[in-house]
Amino acid sequence: MSLKPLIDIAVGMGAKIEMTTMLGALGRCDYENSVIYITEDEPVRKQVMILAHEVGHWLTYLDNMKNTSLMRNERE
Repeated sequence: MSLKPLIDIAVGMGAKIEMTTMLGALGRCDYENSVIYITEDEPVRKQVMILAHEVGHWLTYLDNMKNTSLMRNERE
């Protein structure tokens, strides 16, 4: 299992990916700086799920910036 396909998708959508040690979060989006942070402290399989989740947030952000409408699930 590899993060590369998801990283390629995120980069193609204008985001940079940074692996980091984060306290209190497994992943997060920094919309202002176009960076998706993923914890490096988890196994790759879990990192794939975290990155997929954060790419979903990134896509929603881009959708909002373009003022288009995706169906929203407020509970994720």
